[in-house]
Amino acid sequence: MTGSRQLVFSSARRAKRPRWIGVSAWIVVILAVCGLLVALLAASLWGYAWAQLGGDEVPALADDGDALGAEGARAPSQATTVLVATTAPRDPTERRGPELVAPVWIVQAGG
Repeated sequence: MTGSRQLVFSSARRAKRPRWIGVSAWIVVILAVCGLLVALLAASLWGYAWAQLGGDEVPALADDGDALGAEGARAPSQATTVLVATTAPRDPTERRGPELVAPVWIVQAGG
């Protein structure tokens, strides 16, 4: 049969992928599924909290409000602002700073 085409079947098989590629693929799939489950859990908790607390408007978050926003705190040009943090006595042998014993205050004078 010269000049005609023949279909030749081979008994050779395609080389197998290295094992680490298959294991890596499974690890990626498992991590993706875990991430999806965490995102689904977070979304369901957010939805539950929204349903329980209601979707009330928060005035401080309004775009036209004068609350702290993208510009940050605003004060008159001549004002002096002081941050007051009341702490317990400090032990110089400890690396950590002292713990707060009262709420932090922001005091503004002048202006």
